[in-house]
Amino acid sequence: MTRNKTGCIVKMKKRILFVDDETDVLDGLKRVLRRQRDVWEMVFVNSSAKALEKMAEAPFDVVVSDMLMPDITGLDLLDRIRRQYPRTARIILSGQVDDKDCDAVLDVAHQFLLKPTKTEDLEKAIDKACAVGQDQDPCQLVVDVSTLPSLPSLYVELTRAAASEECTTRDITAIIERDIAMTAKLLQLVNSAFFGQGRRVSSTEKAVSLLGVNKIKAIVLNDHIFTKLKITPGKLPFKIDCLWQHSINVANCARAISIDAKQTGDRPDQAFTAGMLHDIGILILASQHSDSFDELIRRHDEDHRPIHAIVGGHLLGLWGLPQRIIEAVTLHHNPSDLNYDGLCALTAVHVADAIMASIDEPFCTQIKDIEKPQLDMAYLERTKLAGRLEHWYALCESICAK
Repeated sequence: MTRNKTGCIVKMKKRILFVDDETDVLDGLKRVLRRQRDVWEMVFVNSSAKALEKMAEAPFDVVVSDMLMPDITGLDLLDRIRRQYPRTARIILSGQVDDKDCDAVLDVAHQFLLKPTKTEDLEKAIDKACAVGQDQDPCQLVVDVSTLPSLPSLYVELTRAAASEECTTRDITAIIERDIAMTAKLLQLVNSAFFGQGRRVSSTEKAVSLLGVNKIKAIVLNDHIFTKLKITPGKLPFKIDCLWQHSINVANCARAISIDAKQTGDRPDQAFTAGMLHDIGILILASQHSDSFDELIRRHDEDHRPIHAIVGGHLLGLWGLPQRIIEAVTLHHNPSDLNYDGLCALTAVHVADAIMASIDEPFCTQIKDIEKPQLDMAYLERTKLAGRLEHWYALCESICAK
């Protein structure tokens, strides 16, 4: 935001840099994106060298780059931008990428889009990346995050399973779906354009099946996409294991609520995955900003949404996860902000989170002052679901008792 000469607030356009060595491609992008001229300031260059020159002149909010270029490859370009301009969101738009490049691309880019891509898909990807604001915007805390650490015990368990010749997709799924970071990164991989899915994948089991055991083994043993959590003892006001246990409990209860509501298809999977990831923002702040964790965790945005929900949802949006999961993570403390009156992943996660905070004592002791989950009764009354609360409490208690 800035003010004009009369003192009125003027919304600044987001600056988008497009990089491709083919003039026809740049001309095509200019043509199909003309309608965005009122909200985006777009710059088009035909080489990585020119892109770096433009970056040095003035900052960009988003860079959209081709992969194969003669001077500096798209991978090298985005890697330089990541290191020199960490607050710039990065998207690869390419039609010539081998499967073996998948991991490298998603290490330097937030999203990969395959040429030719639909205009609306490109616009959506850029819009999500443009959610990043100025330096004080909490979303800036995740722009340079390419991976997240896993709980050490689960990381070791997965490494051992991957090294075993008898390892199956079921074995791998059972480990990954218990880990916040592995779940998020796996879904980023499988929802990228590399795997050509016509629809977003919400299920860890489905993601593992699509990738296959050999690919998962390569990811674990060779590509280092999954890393082990390293936090100095005493840096955080809670035991990190409690975050995982709470996330697992909320995931199981959210799926049970979805199934209890007779939801079918991938709806229970959406609820489970959203429950597993609902506090990924706490993991981001704990692992990336442990020195300022206490200060950051107390911050809220202008809509009174806690910062961990904002940064968690924003990272998953940058990584291209399904929208229902993103909104459940972003709004799990503020479900009334969603303009939808049916039971969805957000409903299940919001209710499961609040119920677990009341019946899971270890969680209350360790993280209650951070999460502070409370039932939004106005939302439940609006969606005509308040009458189900007593039943859902009993359902969640029975799950935790197992």
